[in-house]
Amino acid sequence: MAFFKHLADNGEDRLDKHLFRKEKNSFSTFKRTSRCSPQGGKGLIRLPCFRIGNRWILTHGFWKPLRAEWPKDACALAETIRGEVLAREKQKNK
Repeated sequence: MAFFKHLADNGEDRLDKHLFRKEKNSFSTFKRTSRCSPQGGKGLIRLPCFRIGNRWILTHGFWKPLRAEWPKDACALAETIRGEVLAREKQKNK
């Protein structure tokens, strides 16, 4: 939450690129390393988000295997959530 608040208060240019950066498609990602993962040992936590105007929307969180791409289901879920949010925004702005 501290990183997200910092992003909201100061903008993405002020965040460390090792902790937050553009990754997949239109998603930026908060990145965190954890000492334990569901597979055991060190793991990577990713929190994808996207921007609508001056707002940032977090989609979900997931474990990313070390030295691997995003799991396909994590990509699909992020895209689904983004689509739902954009559809609601479109309805709201009619």
